[in-house]
This record gives sequence, structure tokens and C-alpha cells, in this order.
Amino acid sequence: MTLKQSPYASGITELLLTLDSSHLYQLASTATNQHLIADSKKEAVDIILRYTENLERFFSYKRITCQVLFDYLHKKKVPLRVGESKQEMIQRVKKEWEKKQNAKPVTKSVSLPNTKKNQIVNSFPVAVPQRHRSNTELNVNYSGASNAASTTAINLNLTTQDVQLSVKLTHGSGGGGGGGGGVVRSDVFAREFCKWFFVMLNRLHPQGAAQAGDNFSPDVFMANCTMDIYLCDTNNTEKHATGHNNAYVLLKNVCTDFRLMFVPHIDSGVRAEMSQHGLVKLYCLGTLHQGDAFVGVFEQEFGLVKSPQEGWKIMMTKINLKQAQQDSVCLPALPQGPVFEIPS
Repeated sequence: MTLKQSPYASGITELLLTLDSSHLYQLASTATNQHLIADSKKEAVDIILRYTENLERFFSYKRITCQVLFDYLHKKKVPLRVGESKQEMIQRVKKEWEKKQNAKPVTKSVSLPNTKKNQIVNSFPVAVPQRHRSNTELNVNYSGASNAASTTAINLNLTTQDVQLSVKLTHGSGGGGGGGGGVVRSDVFAREFCKWFFVMLNRLHPQGAAQAGDNFSPDVFMANCTMDIYLCDTNNTEKHATGHNNAYVLLKNVCTDFRLMFVPHIDSGVRAEMSQHGLVKLYCLGTLHQGDAFVGVFEQEFGLVKSPQEGWKIMMTKINLKQAQQDSVCLPALPQGPVFEIPS
């Protein structure tokens, strides 16, 4: 589903129409990787809605700046604190759109036959808002009783190089959930995976070589993996690779050619999702550096598959590497997602 079918479509349209025409046309071009050029503001809005997968992607566009969000909220007369982060303003915008959705009548009363006249038997929502729907049945309640020990150590097996990450789960803080059945909380898994992965990349440089960690190699990818890298600067260059050797070479060359060091925003820039078939998606945001200089931000999506022999590997990954802009003053962050179990 794209934003065209989203319940937030009207709110997104309202926000987009506050942009200058030139910025709106550029955003439409970005949404289609420069394949389409809009001829009018109406067409530009339609293109953005049709080719943007979700709200996270929409708010990650560099044209949706802190100033754009601030101006939009000010026009909507939403109270704001001076100095709010971009993520805080994004949450306020979402709440404003949800308030608009909730203002619509969504319930009706149904009377069953053979009841007293005018007696209301049941009341239910006609339509469930999209934000309450889930395509995957996941157990996200970790507060119940459990027979598990108070602390359980499990191995995530994130690498094929005989190095294992041991993650301790404390029952009192939400772990356990089944008596040591070989699972890990999704938020713990996501943070540990991102730490492990970006340490490997940073070890490609002399200034990061002293960090304790694994060596980056083709073994972290599935044999038929795909990789898409988007260099978002004045030239907007794209690089693509298929297969674990090609993906390894491409990412290594980009990191070394541009001397990029990655600092993932582990506290609130990491999120995990799981499909009904067991594919785990991780999203990670952070900052880019060359030596001691800050040069931009990055957004990376991983699709992980559990290999029968060697644990979790990368099946697909997409990376946006964005050059620093004058308005890049907000630390990148993601909205908090549900917590669920991932098999170790």
C-alpha cells in the first residue's frame, strides 16, 4: 500500500501544498527516482502519494524539513515548544491527522431481531483505522508471568565468522516470555545487529580498525541478495548490485572511496518489523562522518533471512546517503514500533 490509499492522504496533501512549487516538483521527482516530472502542483502531489510507501519514507524526504513542519503546525494552531526536534514535530503532525480521522463518525448501533423495541444489542466500528490494523499476529505482551529464569543468555548468531553476540534478557524488563525458547526481543535484536554491522563498516578505515568486531566480508549477505545505494547530493547518483560478492564490493568501495564512517542513532533511530513469513526488516538512521567532520545523514533498510546453517543474513538492503544540508539540524529518529519475539 502507498500513501495514496493511506487514511492520512488528505493531511499529507494539505502539508505538501504548503511547499513552494519548485520544491514540490523536486520532491515528486525524488519519489520516483527522477523517472517522472510533474507539470502541475496537483500532479506532483498525486505522484508523491502514489510512489511513497509509508509515512516513515515521506518524513525522510529532505524537502520535508523542520521549518516546513513548524510552519504547517503553526498554521494549524498546534501548540509548539521552541527547539522541538523534527521527530517531536512529526509526532504532532501525525496526532493532528489522527484527530481529523477520529472526528469522522465511525460507529453505528445494530439491533438484533427478537429484542425489546429500541434495545441496543451491540455497537461496533464500521471501519478500523489503518493504524490499528496488523497483517501479522505477534505476541507483544511481555508483562505476564513466566516460568523462565530471571536472566537468560542466548546467542543471536549474527555472523558466520565464529563470533557470537550474547544478549542477556531480563525477565523483569520484558524478556523470557516462554522459558528460554531461543528468542530475543525485537528491539534488542535490532540494536545489537546495527551495532555489529556498522562497527564492521567502520573497521574498513584506519581510524576504526582498532574497534573490536568482525571483518566485513561477503558472508554477511545471502548469495542472491540485492543492494541499492542512493547518493543524495547535487548529482543524485544510484548504485545497485546483485549477489553477495557484488554487494560486498559495492558497499566496501562506497565506504572507502568517500571515507565514510557511520554513527547509527541506536537510542531512537532503529526499528524492527517482521512479515508473516519470517522476514525481519530493520530500519536504521544515523549520521555520516569523514574523520572528525560531519558530512551528512544516512537511512538504511535491511531485509534479513535466517539461513538454515549460518544464522541471520542480509537478503536485501537499501541505503540513502544524504549530504549535509543547511537545514539538517535535527537528529534522525524513528517512531517506536511494536516489540515482538525473534528466534535466535
